[in-house]
Amino acid sequence: MVAAIVALGVTRALSFEGEPPAARSGAGSAAVAGAGQGEAVPDRVVEGPERVGEYRLLAGEDPMKGKKRPRGKQWYYDRDGDGAPDLMLGIDAVEWDPSLAAEKGKDTLDQELRNFFAGAKAQDVTPFDAGPWGGKLSCGTLAASGAQPVLCAWTDSETFGSVLLGGGGDLAGAAKTALAFRTAAEKRG
Repeated sequence: MVAAIVALGVTRALSFEGEPPAARSGAGSAAVAGAGQGEAVPDRVVEGPERVGEYRLLAGEDPMKGKKRPRGKQWYYDRDGDGAPDLMLGIDAVEWDPSLAAEKGKDTLDQELRNFFAGAKAQDVTPFDAGPWGGKLSCGTLAASGAQPVLCAWTDSETFGSVLLGGGGDLAGAAKTALAFRTAAEKRG
């Protein structure tokens, strides 16, 4: 009996306050599509939208060319028409990244966000509603000389995404923008 209690305590401690690993969280577009774990769901398409609100997808040379790239896929958007990136959308999905699937099998949603924002050295990280796809969404500010960029990230059982907004703004407004990009980028067929 004591061994069972100790094992339960260790399991709870390793699962970040009793939260299940992200892959088993039941939060993601498969769950929203009405499928249970292991059931067939319509194919998912994750693609950077051409336009979201006042942001337009930039075509041409990749701003990350020659630099260390983040995991997953990235898209860059212009807001003010000057042709320079004002927003970066990054999405990584278990369909195309086996290492993300492995991480989601061991880390919780909270651990994923905590590690991401710690690595980015974000400040004032605040949780927000993750919208219709579920999971968790948080935003924080990054240190900069001048207007502080705002970084938002979401995670669910299948996806990790982020939006980086240059030039300041409030966290709540950035969360709404991130949610609009998430909703536009992920579709079930």
